[in-house]
Amino acid sequence: SDDELFGVGLGDLSVAVDDDTAADVAEPSAAELETFRAVELACLEGRRIDTEAGAALAIGSGWYAQISEGAYGDVIRDALLKAVVERPPLKVSAIADRCQALMTRRGGQARARAELTAAGAACLRLYQQANYSGPLPSDETLNLVEGYAPKLLDVGGDAPSPFVAAPGALTLALALLEAANEGAASWWLVRAKTLHARCLVTGSHRVCGTFIESVNKHAADARTWLAGASNDTRALLELEIGLAEHFLDEPGRGRAHFREAAAIASLNLTLEGSMGKRTKFQVDSKPQLRVAETTTTEGTTPTAQVPESSDLNEDSVLLEDVAFDDKKRRANVKDARRAALTSCVALALCLDVRNTNPDDGLTNDEMRPYVAFALASPVDWLVHSAALLQRCRIEAHSVYSADRAALQLEVLANQHVSQKPGDASPQDRIAFASCVDYPSRWELDGEVAHAMASLGAFVSAAERFKKIHEWDLVIELYAAAGRRE
Repeated sequence: SDDELFGVGLGDLSVAVDDDTAADVAEPSAAELETFRAVELACLEGRRIDTEAGAALAIGSGWYAQISEGAYGDVIRDALLKAVVERPPLKVSAIADRCQALMTRRGGQARARAELTAAGAACLRLYQQANYSGPLPSDETLNLVEGYAPKLLDVGGDAPSPFVAAPGALTLALALLEAANEGAASWWLVRAKTLHARCLVTGSHRVCGTFIESVNKHAADARTWLAGASNDTRALLELEIGLAEHFLDEPGRGRAHFREAAAIASLNLTLEGSMGKRTKFQVDSKPQLRVAETTTTEGTTPTAQVPESSDLNEDSVLLEDVAFDDKKRRANVKDARRAALTSCVALALCLDVRNTNPDDGLTNDEMRPYVAFALASPVDWLVHSAALLQRCRIEAHSVYSADRAALQLEVLANQHVSQKPGDASPQDRIAFASCVDYPSRWELDGEVAHAMASLGAFVSAAERFKKIHEWDLVIELYAAAGRRE
């Protein structure tokens, strides 16, 4: 039906009929296209853009530069996109027709695809910032994509969460990227389809199965487009494909892609044993697990602004980190992006341990070294946030660290909605947003509430559950706190 979204279970988009004639636009040269490919890769990887791709691609290049600075609203309000963005229609097919009409007016070739891809990327980044990386965009920016009915994101009767912010941004991103459908758009579509699936309330196996077919198609196209790219770039794509399989509950949950990413990037992140101490009063060293990449005793790795890390209770017997006898620690890497990629792969392997083992203490012990490894190099805001979150999930099972886990979760949840002096900028936060398993705002609120309830902070937990409309739990917690009104 027309209400099914953007190629999920549908055929190709219909060709729009438009009154305007196709613009007589000079297509870019091969050299300009190659330069522009570098611009597209920089934006996909979250890097700053300081390259101009030539006059024929000036608009697309300018939009990518704005995206790299976090100015997504400036791209969306551009006069060229006015016919697509304004007056939100009631059917998905109407949005797709508008995108096809815009592509026709812009020449219908490489230049038009480049511009539609850049516009789709801006919308997708806005959606990611509003729902995952934070802080919440300004009301002025969110108003640019308001008016799009959330039901436009329905798939097979599965509706998006009522707590999704800026659903119109995701709707527009999918339409613009499907219209481009080649080159860099393939990689952006892997991200967009994954985010679309994640926003659905139930995520049934039937719906997820339809999504994975689409993701696999775009992933294959993206691999072809990345031929000749650096190993680190190709490893990022494999990592994201693995996370897509994880979120879509595919058999293997991304394990093969996580290991392929590590192999492509030449990372040895297997576990090894080494003697060390875990508690303050431990006298004899015992065998402890750690990541094999930990082989350096000197040097420094660049650091970045990262979230505050809560301290353990002073009465806790645990050390902050395992004290290894050989004093070795994570290898230092001068390239901060390489260090961030290494942390992302480590967290993916940690996720694989969780996916393939029962939820018990032994599994947590196997996950802990990967988390400690990622936390050892604070080189990216959201990567560090994901590592802190995983540490919270592990520590919540211990009486010695459960309170620190709850406090840390609250810090992570609050950074979604506010930005304090010293926090990373929105564009820095979002650079690796697609490369880590990090929950949405409403999912994180739920985790905070459960952690507070487990510590007996029933009223605080109830207030959190109110935000996500878990009314049955709100009633139970107020009753447990002795409140009857």
